[in-house]
Amino acid sequence: MWIYPGVLKRKFSLEITEVYELLHELEEKGILQSYYELYCSECQKSMGIVKLFNELPESFECELCHSELSAVENSLLIYMVVRDD
Repeated sequence: MWIYPGVLKRKFSLEITEVYELLHELEEKGILQSYYELYCSECQKSMGIVKLFNELPESFECELCHSELSAVENSLLIYMVVRDD
């Protein structure tokens, strides 16, 4: 299961910093694993997921609208549940 910080922010009316602090704590406890999702800011299409920041390409092209995008500026930190106690 994937967890998107923005969804938690909206659903629970929290500040985004609070959401990231909570998710970071859960990652440290081995419950979550963070990933970077590349997305097109023009058409909102997901363009793939990488595990580490240094695996992000410098740029990428959207498969749908063919925009050339900066990976750092067009990536989201998302989390995957890896342990469900």
